[in-house]
Amino acid sequence: MAQINDLKETSSINGSKWAHLLAGIACGVLFFAAFFYLLAPNFFSTGFSFRTLIALGVVMGVGAIANQQLNLFNRSSMIEHSYKVTNKVLSGLPDYYTVYNNVCIGEAKMDHVVVGNNGVFIVLDRSVKGVVHCDEYEKRWTIDKTGRQGGSYTSSMGNPLKQLKWQIHTLAKYLKDNGINIWIDGCVFFSNADSDLVNKPSGCFDSDREVVSFIMNYSPKKNINPQMINRVKDHLAV
Repeated sequence: MAQINDLKETSSINGSKWAHLLAGIACGVLFFAAFFYLLAPNFFSTGFSFRTLIALGVVMGVGAIANQQLNLFNRSSMIEHSYKVTNKVLSGLPDYYTVYNNVCIGEAKMDHVVVGNNGVFIVLDRSVKGVVHCDEYEKRWTIDKTGRQGGSYTSSMGNPLKQLKWQIHTLAKYLKDNGINIWIDGCVFFSNADSDLVNKPSGCFDSDREVVSFIMNYSPKKNINPQMINRVKDHLAV
């Protein structure tokens, strides 16, 4: 199994998730309190008065914040689950690979960086659910989703391949500035089992076998020696 190194405490990731849940619950309690003790009394005593409109605005505002926080909690839970799925997939690589999670270089935050004897790879994790219409040249991709009640709706996401290229450039420059000139490649892994990629471009995978095969069967464009790999590991572990 590959060696796993978490460079950022996962507790901080979990902490933000639970913070959103607690905020959502608190705002939910305030919503009902404002409705029963502020809006309802004003409505039954004065009808649609100015005070009633103010109370209605407070109730709607608190309700919107509660909904937003609960959506952020659900989103954080999906990201956390996706992170664990990808981490499990990468841990199945042979023991001559080392995986660095949550690598931060400047403004670039890389989900997973894999270092092995055949190169350095960035694995960008995406926890998208639905039918993803891919286009490597477009800035945004369209996602067709089915809601809990069975209704269909459309959302979008930023082109992950463009983000991956930026992360590769950032990591390559960081290593080159430290005297390490090594070829870096990467891929985008849609780890949610309910994702379906349409017109799947090169470098985008939706199965664990594709990710593992991409890394293990990769042929580097430049010769790599063990000393160079060790230097990469030393700089990533800082």
